[in-house]
Amino acid sequence: MEKDSRGLGLLSGDRVTLAAAILLAVLLFGFRYGFRILDPGNADWLLGRQDPATSYLAWLFFLSEPWSFPLGQVSGYLAPAGTTVGLTDSIPLLALPLKALGFLLPADFQYFGLWKLLNHCLQAVFGYLLVAQLTSRRRLRLTGAVLLLLSPVFLLRENLLALAGHWVILAGLWLYVRSNAELPYRRNLVSWLVLMVVCCCIHPYLAVMVLAIAVAAWLRDFLGWRRLGFLRFVAALAALPAVMLLTWFLIGYQLTGNIAAGSGTLYGSTAMNLNAPWNPLETSLVLPELPTIYSNKYEGYNYLGLGWLLLGVIA
Repeated sequence: MEKDSRGLGLLSGDRVTLAAAILLAVLLFGFRYGFRILDPGNADWLLGRQDPATSYLAWLFFLSEPWSFPLGQVSGYLAPAGTTVGLTDSIPLLALPLKALGFLLPADFQYFGLWKLLNHCLQAVFGYLLVAQLTSRRRLRLTGAVLLLLSPVFLLRENLLALAGHWVILAGLWLYVRSNAELPYRRNLVSWLVLMVVCCCIHPYLAVMVLAIAVAAWLRDFLGWRRLGFLRFVAALAALPAVMLLTWFLIGYQLTGNIAAGSGTLYGSTAMNLNAPWNPLETSLVLPELPTIYSNKYEGYNYLGLGWLLLGVIA
């Protein structure tokens, strides 16, 4: 059987298995949060939680203010310094187009429930696409997608709305694993640039992570596989950070205001411990919690999960 015409690296029979992965993602979302949070008029679940409440409040200010430049600027919130919907983790990817439709929206409209559902579904989709590049067995593809969907790091980020968009990292790894020889140069570059813009419109941390994957992919093609000419390599390497910085500028990530940074006494408290990949903290029924040095240990939480640890041992 040949790959489908969309160039996703899937066979026609994969559609059913991929649909099963998406269904499992929806069921996991419903089990974790219930479907009431999809109601755009239901904001009760956002209140009382520091990070979600901050993101929701910034969105309400942004929705009520006229357009200004940068596009994501919110002048009334944290006045007089102001801020942007990017710096408050209000997810510009949704906030900007929804503001354009603001005249149709109620005053208490929230889209964060929909964002959580999208995160679950896209985590399953790109997890499946990534594993599909490594094996032709559909059961293994579905298993890999489920393991990525159940990634402890992904599950623990429930209160960090923007940072929960881990699917963009899977999308970057999928583009990396795909042989660039299968795609024309322009199409491949456009794919990376679109992904960079999407990442920038979610969270700058995610954009930097995906940028590193993108640079590695182009370095591999130029130095490793030698399938890329020097001028095209330089053009790609220049375009990626340029698009990232331009998107950041349009959103307004550079608007940090004049708020004092503090005394620096918390330096290091949110760092990652070296045992983080196999330290479940309090999230495993099998493995014990290991010691940590820094006080705010959950900020550096990076546990791979028992499934991936077992696969590593088998590999």
